[in-house]
Amino acid sequence: MMRNVYKAILLAAFVLVWESATADAQKRNPDFYNGFIGRWEGDFRPVPSQVFSPRPPDAPAPNTENPPVTQMAFSISASSVQVYTRPVNGTWHEIKSGNWRMLTGLTNAVVFSITSGEDADGGWVETWNYTITHKERDSLQVVMTRAVNNFNKPSDYLEKTNEGVSPGRFFRILYGEMTRPDTTGK
Repeated sequence: MMRNVYKAILLAAFVLVWESATADAQKRNPDFYNGFIGRWEGDFRPVPSQVFSPRPPDAPAPNTENPPVTQMAFSISASSVQVYTRPVNGTWHEIKSGNWRMLTGLTNAVVFSITSGEDADGGWVETWNYTITHKERDSLQVVMTRAVNNFNKPSDYLEKTNEGVSPGRFFRILYGEMTRPDTTGK
């Protein structure tokens, strides 16, 4: 019983300290505080294969000269996150509808989804994670990581697990504005 009382006291102290630190940060830089609400669009470019790639030597090498660009968008409200993708010059479509969660801390955020299912090849679990930080008020640096586990497959199966990482730059899209180019440089 006393242990639960101590836990409640510690949690209350943590919340008070966190709220105080957040309020101080908001006063110092109100432009970034809770500055994720709205529509954000950007591109991801895959990181070229590394020398220490886990791919076996006989696996086909990815095209590193012209890696494909993935266009993505976040639509963020106070209570939900939606993630969209589109092929170049295509139309936007939502992915993993209703499965996204978001955690924020001052200028940073994490948008993530963990889904699972079964298909003809067996069971799988897939995690998508977007680690986000503000560059300026209307632009974000985003790193996407993705991991898939085909858990019904044997450990020597080539695609038992699959993972990837991609950096990206996103811009706030204002009402009535079309996708805008990067004018701030890297």
